[in-house]
Amino acid sequence: YHSVLSMDEQLVAALFDAAKAEHEPFWRLPFEEFHRSQISSSFADISNTGSVPVGAGASTATAFLSYFIKNYRQNWLHIDCSATFRKSGSDLWAAGATGIGVQTIANLLLSKGA
Repeated sequence: YHSVLSMDEQLVAALFDAAKAEHEPFWRLPFEEFHRSQISSSFADISNTGSVPVGAGASTATAFLSYFIKNYRQNWLHIDCSATFRKSGSDLWAAGATGIGVQTIANLLLSKGA
């Protein structure tokens, strides 16, 4: 599964529609305002790691990226695809990137361009 994080409900719904059409697995993880406050830094404007003892890795990464988006609440989402990389091969997958999600992203972009 890829995880998807966003504050834009309509965009997430469109992504899940595209994922369903392409038979590719996605699941939603939380991204809330408080995640943005958890990446403060004593040495810089923000940190690329969380400042709380129990971090939410994908949510923290999304919070970090959101600081580089003009309006992070709309028309933007983060797809965390690290879980679909394989260090070694299996009966189902070769080692390396699986390609899961590529068709979904193409479907989503084509639907938005129409």
